[in-house]
Amino acid sequence: MPKNYIFKEKDCINKILDLSKKDATLFYFPDKDTYHIEKLILPESLRIIDSNSFRSTNIEEIVVNDIAVIDIAAFNMSNLKTIDLKRCNLIRLSMDCFSGSAIENITLPDNLSAIGFTVFEDCKNLKNIDIPDSVEIIGEGAFKNCKNLETIHLPKNLNAIERFTFQFCSKLKNLDIPENVRTIDAGAFDGCISLDKICLPKNLELINLSCFNGTSLSEIHYSGNKKDLIEALNNFCIKNNITLKIDNLDYMINNLKDFSFKDINKVYKDNSER
Repeated sequence: MPKNYIFKEKDCINKILDLSKKDATLFYFPDKDTYHIEKLILPESLRIIDSNSFRSTNIEEIVVNDIAVIDIAAFNMSNLKTIDLKRCNLIRLSMDCFSGSAIENITLPDNLSAIGFTVFEDCKNLKNIDIPDSVEIIGEGAFKNCKNLETIHLPKNLNAIERFTFQFCSKLKNLDIPENVRTIDAGAFDGCISLDKICLPKNLELINLSCFNGTSLSEIHYSGNKKDLIEALNNFCIKNNITLKIDNLDYMINNLKDFSFKDINKVYKDNSER
């Protein structure tokens, strides 16, 4: 059985609390109201931050060593602003673990493979985040309603952008979608009112075009040559007065003879790299 460290009243006197030498593998903080800690250094032996451990707490900075599990809603609605997970052997961020928190600065570990549902939902102070290339899955609503998110590096191994991933990220302007992404689901960018341009990868197989509802798109760049996808994008762009930029227009004309461009009024070939 893991050893559970629980805060005691005497722990809650100082603004900085160093528990690095305490012996614990599981951590839970049951009392949210009777303390004034601003910075907490967790035990070096700690491996699991239990569900709801720091929910609604006022701690602004937490220092960790080698965490393996951050459980559901661990920092939900907390005042946490800074955490560095770089040294952690952390494979997955569990659902809601930072949702609604005051997080501003977070460094993720290089071995992280999955970000769960709504992990950063309602993190209104988060302006930018670099997701390591090891991440293959970002769950539904992971960054939903991050109203100040301006830039995000998406990992090269990402294979899908799920429903509502960036919904209502109103300051997100441009986004480079990795070449490995095959699907973009409904509502992915819904309400991203500052989103002006987006580049769709050549390996894209399926896109629900309602993903762009409520955006300010002026240009969609598609580097692939899938006929059905180009037709769907073309119709969508004509209807919404958006420029569709196609890299492989020559390929479409020469190899897909039955492809009709008669209604295209804004499709053009990208010669910038030729």
